[in-house]
Amino acid sequence: MTWSDLLASLKPVLPDLQVFAAGEMRWVEVKTKARCAWNRGSGIWVTGFSRRLANEYRAIQQATGATVAVLFSHAKEDQLRLATIGELRANVVSQGVCGEDTVYFSWDRIPFLCWRSAWGTVWRVCSGCADTVPELRRKRSRRPLYGGHP
Repeated sequence: MTWSDLLASLKPVLPDLQVFAAGEMRWVEVKTKARCAWNRGSGIWVTGFSRRLANEYRAIQQATGATVAVLFSHAKEDQLRLATIGELRANVVSQGVCGEDTVYFSWDRIPFLCWRSAWGTVWRVCSGCADTVPELRRKRSRRPLYGGHP
């Protein structure tokens, strides 16, 4: 088996963004959703994605040594929330229509980053959001978190 055959068979799913700040590399996966879902069994608002992808992001973090963060962008809630893959704890796991498990996380336990509607125009960051994820701790500023326009 050649290297290209091996890589083709693995087909890792990389997070959406590879970002650099303060001389360090990070991965950021962006999950854009219309809204949160109400889970009747647990009585909480949830958001989530494929268990397979969660496992791949954990494997990428371990293989590269770079933190993988997940940015949830929800239209109805008008919020951006951010947590590292290690901070996300599944509250609910369910089997989807296609047979793939989905992991759901409590919306209220994912740290608030900023208002979604303000992200592209105002460049404001909510009070305390830079302290919610260790990789983003810095002096608060009106600049975008990773130095580029989203």
